Amino acid sequence: MKRDMAISSSSTKISKRSGHRSSHSRRGFSIRTKTCGISFASRSAPAFILQVSSEDPVSFSFVAASLRPELVRVIAETYLQTGSWESAKVQVLSSNALQARTPSSAKRMERELRQRLMRLTSAEINLAARGVLEERTAIAWLAALKSSRYIYAFASEFLRGKIASLDPVLRASDYEAFFENQSAIYPEILALTSSSRTKVRTILLAMVRDSGIGRLVGRELRIQRPIVPPATHAAIIGDSPRWLAGFLVPDSEISQE
Repeated sequence: MKRDMAISSSSTKISKRSGHRSSHSRRGFSIRTKTCGISFASRSAPAFILQVSSEDPVSFSFVAASLRPELVRVIAETYLQTGSWESAKVQVLSSNALQARTPSSAKRMERELRQRLMRLTSAEINLAARGVLEERTAIAWLAALKSSRYIYAFASEFLRGKIASLDPVLRASDYEAFFENQSAIYPEILALTSSSRTKVRTILLAMVRDSGIGRLVGRELRIQRPIVPPATHAAIIGDSPRWLAGFLVPDSEISQE
């Protein structure tokens, strides 16, 4: 089998606990995660954050929670009921509304998902709370795009480019090329240890699949343009059409919005 085989994601297992110890085959991306946290070469850096500069941090906080549209809905609903992000936080954690295994895991997930939601407009938050599944899933992906330049670059530049070049199969070498490109722009990314890089990749690919952008065909992960529900599309246009790039919409269409 060629080393440059397509990414295999079917055997990926991600623990809900805070830490993971990851191993992966050199021949592809069959990954099994167990217990160990994401770690950095420098212990002085805060958890999940690579500080490029004081003004421009590169955050990998998304590893605390994947897409999780069902949990995004819980937090969004609670926010709309309480009218306060702080009150929503207290209520979600005190009732274990996220059904986390441990209090520390609940805090990490709640913080990450709440911070994603806080980047949304009122119309988008309403869809996250009250929309149908397809709308909530699209909004959860939008929230991830808006909270991480790494995720946004992966979708809007890299995956969109593969679709444009009629090369829809995401290979192991493709992701490595993207990582190298990003590390050239932000050298501090190279501070990630091998296990941390694996965790970032695992969570990111899980989010790509859950958003509908990635589809498993046999052992291949194929990239496709997802369907954006009309209500979600309208909310994004009311926000900024540029976010449609994260849904693999070409610039020629975005310019017409």
